[in-house]
Amino acid sequence: MLPDYWTVFAAVVLPYAPYLVASAEKTRRGLYDPANPRASDGALEAPSRRARFAETNSWEALASYAAISWIAHAAGADPALLFPIGVAWVLARALYITAYVAGWGRTRIAMWSLSVVLLLARMGVAVW
Repeated sequence: MLPDYWTVFAAVVLPYAPYLVASAEKTRRGLYDPANPRASDGALEAPSRRARFAETNSWEALASYAAISWIAHAAGADPALLFPIGVAWVLARALYITAYVAGWGRTRIAMWSLSVVLLLARMGVAVW
């Protein structure tokens, strides 16, 4: 298996980190209802509320990353070029989640912007 595939796996696992933060608060406060798990999202307090938003954004970002990864590999892009970009993307997304949960707005925006640039770079490797 190509090392770059591990970045796709990391991208799949990443949204579960903020999910666990929000779920821990729901469980601790007795808010979790298995029949309607999202109904209590509005009762979350910061930073757990921000963690829930970071989770949602992470699932959205995963779709783009997975699609571009598939395109890049199908196009025969050089895995030696894709891998460092993928690692940088995963790290940027991890820092994005951390900044979002911590309430560091400027850092969150910077990491989101960097992750978009890295997605474009990954697509550029596929096209080039």
